[in-house]
Amino acid sequence: MQIDQIRAFVRCAELGSLSAAARVERVPKSSLSRLLHDLELSLQTRLLDRSSKGMALTDEGRVFLGPARQLLEDIQAAVALVKVSAAAPAGVVRLTAPYTFGVTFLAPLLPGFLRAYPAIDLQVELTSRNLDLAEQGYDLAIRIGTPPGGYVAHRLMGNPLLLCASPGYLAECPKLAEVEDLAQHALLLIGSPRQASALKLTRGAVTQVVTSPPRLMSSDPAVVKIAALAGAGIGQVPLILARQELADGTLVQVLPDWTLEEVDISVIYPVGRKLPPRVRLFLSYVQTALREAKGGRSVTGSKARQGSRRS
Repeated sequence: MQIDQIRAFVRCAELGSLSAAARVERVPKSSLSRLLHDLELSLQTRLLDRSSKGMALTDEGRVFLGPARQLLEDIQAAVALVKVSAAAPAGVVRLTAPYTFGVTFLAPLLPGFLRAYPAIDLQVELTSRNLDLAEQGYDLAIRIGTPPGGYVAHRLMGNPLLLCASPGYLAECPKLAEVEDLAQHALLLIGSPRQASALKLTRGAVTQVVTSPPRLMSSDPAVVKIAALAGAGIGQVPLILARQELADGTLVQVLPDWTLEEVDISVIYPVGRKLPPRVRLFLSYVQTALREAKGGRSVTGSKARQGSRRS
């Protein structure tokens, strides 16, 4: 198994077409096809189904895609870090991120990067709007949820969502033992007024959808968390924002046997864009720092306190 084979597979999986992948990689279709064939032969399984309409991942391909991307990212990061000693990158890295994620998780990482790379400046736009990177001149964007088409996505972390409420709200509200009981409660949801509001909850093989209109909907999860802390209702809150409150009891998870859909937090950039060394360095730095934080260390180096999770 060779790196070129893995790179060919990831590119074809991202673009869904051998022709499109060949154009982006600037190699003949026959060369990419041979790399895919040799990879599948070495793994003794088919990773992509081919048809006249394009390519689609098999079940085995879906399992392989995540680790394959991570391997390529790790190799790219290692090469980028080694090259720093030979030619220190300089210039500006421009990125955009959601406001709460930017303030809570990204901002604490930036001083360390600026100290490590004094020739690289950062420009950070925090907004809930999905800005067009190419049109508005951004190098990278951090996105929560399914990345848009035409972009390469590097997963930073998972983002489990919980239903939480304050002890005061739960003491005064109607009973809440089953999913159906949510219809009697004030719901505080993450989303946009342009989106249909619905909660999809799963327990084992059973899935239920709650379509009751929310009392509050916001594109910023911090708004939902603040409202839930104030006793306004049942909040749909990311675990990464609620760990401390769950640990100290100011928020309580409700319906803990049911899980909400988990969304990924990713860094994205347009397919086919060759990232300058300064941008690759920043991407690698953020990935490494957040991976360390996820492992139990905060971005400032202290131990992170793990909140209780009963799902």
